Amino acid sequence: MRSLWLRSYEQRLSRLFKTHIAALAACLLWGALGNVGHGCPFYGIFGIGCPVCGTTRALCALANGDVYGYLSFQPFALLLLMATWGMIHCKGRSAQIVCGCVFLCNFIRWAVRLG
Repeated sequence: MRSLWLRSYEQRLSRLFKTHIAALAACLLWGALGNVGHGCPFYGIFGIGCPVCGTTRALCALANGDVYGYLSFQPFALLLLMATWGMIHCKGRSAQIVCGCVFLCNFIRWAVRLG
C-alpha cells in the first residue's frame, strides 16, 4: 500500500509531465505554422515582450560573469527560476506567498517597462 505522500508526489509528477508535453506540443505547432523566425510566441502575437522576456539571455549573461548584462536583460531571472522551482517542489502557504510575490514584482516591473 502506497503512502499518501507517494501518491501526491506521483500526481504532481504526472501533472508536471503533462504540462511539459503540452508546452512541447504548443512549440511544435508554433513551428509548424511557420513562425520559427519570430522566437517568442507572445511577441509574435502581441508585438511586445512577455513578462519573462530576457530570462534566458540574463541567465546566460550571468553564467558568463556579465552582471550588467544580467541586470539589463531580466533582473528577476534568478528569483523567477527559484520561485518556479519552489512552486513545483515546496509545500506550505508561506512558500506560495513568497513565490507569488516574486511573480507579482516581476509583472509590475514588466508593466512599468511597457508604459
